[in-house]
Amino acid sequence: MKYDMWKAKDRGLIARFETADRLNFTWFSNPPKDIDHVDITYLQGRLPNVETEFQVRYIKMKFKKIAKELGVS
Repeated sequence: MKYDMWKAKDRGLIARFETADRLNFTWFSNPPKDIDHVDITYLQGRLPNVETEFQVRYIKMKFKKIAKELGVS
């Protein structure tokens, strides 16, 4: 399982979530400062390979860390 995120060319962020057999990307045009309120249903709408609450917690943790590094949060 791997989650990565980077600044898009024009604006926003692109996120990539990879599991053992699937890879999905999503674009956040206006990334949220806080994603604690996000649930599994929302993430599945953006990244269909999200299947478990463990993955949701992992993505939230990685999103916060990377957003801080990118100066977005």
